[in-house]
Amino acid sequence: MVLDDLSTKQKVALAITLPTSLFLLYLLFRKREEEEYEKPSNDLATGQFLMIEMKIPAKMVGTVIGREGAKIKQIQEESGARVRFQDESGLKEEEDRVVIIRGSPENAMMAEQLLNKCISEQPVIDTVEIYLPQRAIGRIIGRGGENIRLISRSSKAKVFIERTDGKRDPNSKRLCYIKGTVDQIKCAQAMIQEEIEQEEEYQRQLESAAANRRQRKPARQSESNAMNATPVQPTPGPTPNHNTKEQESPSSPTTTNLMQLPSHPNFFTVYVSAVEHPGHFWFQIITPKARHFDLLVEQMTEFYRQRENQEKYRAADGLSTGDIVAAPFQGDELWYRARILDFLEDNKVDLYYVDYGDCGQVPRSDVLSIKTDFLGMPFQAIEASLSGAKPTDTEWSEAACDFFEDSTYCAQWKPVMARIVSYSQPSLMQQPCVELIDTNGTTDKNMLEELIKKGYAEAPAVPKAPKSPVNQRQKQAPPSPSRTMGSPNRHMGSPSKPKNAPSQGGDYPSSYGGTG
Repeated sequence: MVLDDLSTKQKVALAITLPTSLFLLYLLFRKREEEEYEKPSNDLATGQFLMIEMKIPAKMVGTVIGREGAKIKQIQEESGARVRFQDESGLKEEEDRVVIIRGSPENAMMAEQLLNKCISEQPVIDTVEIYLPQRAIGRIIGRGGENIRLISRSSKAKVFIERTDGKRDPNSKRLCYIKGTVDQIKCAQAMIQEEIEQEEEYQRQLESAAANRRQRKPARQSESNAMNATPVQPTPGPTPNHNTKEQESPSSPTTTNLMQLPSHPNFFTVYVSAVEHPGHFWFQIITPKARHFDLLVEQMTEFYRQRENQEKYRAADGLSTGDIVAAPFQGDELWYRARILDFLEDNKVDLYYVDYGDCGQVPRSDVLSIKTDFLGMPFQAIEASLSGAKPTDTEWSEAACDFFEDSTYCAQWKPVMARIVSYSQPSLMQQPCVELIDTNGTTDKNMLEELIKKGYAEAPAVPKAPKSPVNQRQKQAPPSPSRTMGSPNRHMGSPSKPKNAPSQGGDYPSSYGGTG
């Protein structure tokens, strides 16, 4: 035999070179096979295998591959064919990808069918652009973006509202993108439209409430009479943690008559109703039930205009300092809820109007006992101070007070945004220190910053953390008998028509990136 004729050295050399040659031959055939697999020019079929080249739309590549390649592995297992994407180097993101299917004719065609089925079952993803009214943006986004995230989760669409440069025209439009299937987009649009309609209804309620607020034209009160009026501190009611119950007269003030302050640290919408100075003013919180208060005034006016009711509720000697009564405002034919501050020598009564925060003097004959039906709604006026505001002089100047009244639209029933920063605690009362923002124009105006620009207020120190727990009830007190009672016509001027505010109906918006 041939091997027997070889020497020992030749046998050793052959044993070494033969495996190496076989291995190199294996690599050569494998490389050729891979080249044929990766770069077929046409579908190639032989008796042993079929190779198919198939284009996959770029936006469907992720669907075909699946999470961590699960979908493409499933197709390979079900069909028995090999499915691989060609090298994508040099391709643009929007270009279609090429997938190579290789296997027996039966297996390869089954894999092709599975891929086509996978693509056809996927809904078409589209993006639409809609324009939203600026006034409804705050409601659509919600507090901290909560509402827009809810819309995205419920509709399965991605919703994004274009950001602004900080200047917002209340009558402008904001661009919104909605991405998803046709049904998802329709669902998101319907939910957004519902929010817009609710905001429009809310705006109509505000306008109706403002339109129905009659003009108040009180006669100017002398400073000497104002100083003679001695305000009475309201009786503190039990705290929420107390279980005690007290029997009180329907006309005596209790904590249940006080307006509840917001329990969140975000902005809310208010009317500034009365001003003594930037460190002491009153506001009313605007809620969807704002119209109810105006209805209360209308009902009280209709009731006390009737002579028989006037006679029935005219208390001969039954009224005392601190009682809640019904009375008109100076020069005004409407009737309001008020607290008696003092009985004056000229047969007049000094009153604090609990829903506005202003004061006035009316004849004793015009002060009537209040019907208990009119005590169900909380007193609307909330006593407050402008956070961080300190006068440049020892006291607030007349010009500073006038500027603050004009800038906050005092008693004009035009909304501004407020946010509780901290609480002061004079005597038994906890008074909120608030930040005020005028959002009615194209640029937001911070009231403290405006006072500083005018030279009326000092630049504030670093703000302190809030001193009051969340959900603290507002403790009201009658105003101090200085500027407020000395000039009641100052802060209850001619009511006219009321973002959000651009963000009205919701919270003061920051930036609005909706998430899916």
